[in-house]
Amino acid sequence: MGIESDKEIRLRKYLEENEDCRTGGRFQTEYRGRLVPLTIYRIPLEFLTYNLENGRFAADKLAKEARLGRKLNPNEKEDIETIRKLLLEKEPEKTEQLMEDLKRIGQVNPGLITVAGNVINGNRRMAILSELRKKTGDEKYGYLFLGILPKGADKKDVWIVESKIQFGQEFRVNYSAVNRLLKIRDAIQNRDMTEQEVANALSMNSEDVKKDLSRLEIIERYLDYIKKPKQYTHIDKGDDQKGIHEHFINLQNNLEGSQDDLSNTAEQIKFMNLHFEAIKAGFPHLFIRELKRIRNNEETKENSFSVFDRLKNKEIGLDDFKSEIEDIINFDKERSKGEPKRLLQNAYRLLHEFSKRYNQKLDFPEKKLFSYIEDIVKQIKEKA
Repeated sequence: MGIESDKEIRLRKYLEENEDCRTGGRFQTEYRGRLVPLTIYRIPLEFLTYNLENGRFAADKLAKEARLGRKLNPNEKEDIETIRKLLLEKEPEKTEQLMEDLKRIGQVNPGLITVAGNVINGNRRMAILSELRKKTGDEKYGYLFLGILPKGADKKDVWIVESKIQFGQEFRVNYSAVNRLLKIRDAIQNRDMTEQEVANALSMNSEDVKKDLSRLEIIERYLDYIKKPKQYTHIDKGDDQKGIHEHFINLQNNLEGSQDDLSNTAEQIKFMNLHFEAIKAGFPHLFIRELKRIRNNEETKENSFSVFDRLKNKEIGLDDFKSEIEDIINFDKERSKGEPKRLLQNAYRLLHEFSKRYNQKLDFPEKKLFSYIEDIVKQIKEKA
């Protein structure tokens, strides 16, 4: 049997000594692959601890910790207030809606805690109830209705339970794109979970988990590049309060296979950093997708890299960079419009010349190649 923490002992003693904290209600939650029935308790907020690993506000928490230069402590009075404010300020319109519902009809859905009182599901409700009690002085807001996860639940269990509850709910604050990525990495780095276990818990496949983790690394490189390390909320909100996560999906797609088109590591890094500057410059995410053209045409690559070098050497500003890159990409798009016709004309000319020169029977290698050509022509015609 593991050693009980002070918080666990304190909560257990309260539950034993206060029979009226049992509401008589029950609900079920999925735990270790099966549904388990849990008693609903009415527990004072003083016995509960905010869950700093709550994935819904991971980006906000990490950004705050980066600004403070230290980790938040959910047991310190000052930090408890900071955490409460972070939760209340997360999507204020939805916070206000939930606050009005709690005042009007009270708590409808029970939350969930560990045996030590760490809140798995219900952190925002706890913050709102605390705010209501502070504003009104009414002690009816001093309690949270909760189920308690079985004793022995480890950090992996908690991650899976929280994910299945919160990723499936619509009324509560939705996970932002970055918070979702951070939660996935938390499972790998801190919960002893494999990529396949994460995939199973979130109804994904392991390749998508790998891709999500890789995208988070790109995002972190961008934040370092713009000198905003750990400021993940910048990705969710951007400078104009519009999220820029879609930009990184397109950037990631553009980077895939870039080693085949770019001659060395230095070019690959420059290609990525050019994307970073384009995101800084405020290009929409659909234009970021067009930057893949840089890989596909040597002239476009040279011109784009030249503009990037001039920007880095402070010969031009970000506005000029944006204008010149836009011109280069648009020129490449216009030029590409005639590309299919030109390529087909070249293919026709070569085949026509071949038919004039070689009238004899083809040997096996040539027949095989001709068969490949026929297959390609068939595929092109089907797509046309």
